[in-house]
Amino acid sequence: MGSLYIGSSGLQTSQNALNTTAHNLSNVDTTGYTRQQVQQSNRAYVTLSTDPKSISNKQTGLGVTYSRVKQVRDYFLDKTYRKESGRSMFYEVSTEVMEEVESQLGELNGEAFQTTMTDFWTAIQELSCKGASLIWTGQLHNWDFIVALLSATISAFSVRFI
Repeated sequence: MGSLYIGSSGLQTSQNALNTTAHNLSNVDTTGYTRQQVQQSNRAYVTLSTDPKSISNKQTGLGVTYSRVKQVRDYFLDKTYRKESGRSMFYEVSTEVMEEVESQLGELNGEAFQTTMTDFWTAIQELSCKGASLIWTGQLHNWDFIVALLSATISAFSVRFI
């Protein structure tokens, strides 16, 4: 009966391996699916006799068994995917933060922030060249406006991100 059992175990294990292959083929186009592979192992041996003079014992095997199914993955692709996924999330968060900053510093009382800052730095340059002049006193109003704008922006960010 042992020979029939050995053949039967081989057929059962082969059937399980074919089922796994069919599963792999049916999921070829599934996004994120990882191919599976059956690992087979031998069953224990039955020792018929031991002879100290011979190199090995007389043994007979009990067939094969279905030991486990492992996922066959490409380490390089997995590592690259994780790296790029992390990089993608970094840029996504950076974009969200920049959009938030742009919305806070966008149009302010009908005046663009960049125009206000350009006028302010022009006044600073003229002050360094000409000293206190009428241009500086005219820009003092913009300085108060910029300080108020930056204070409001900082308080808006601190409320949203705390």
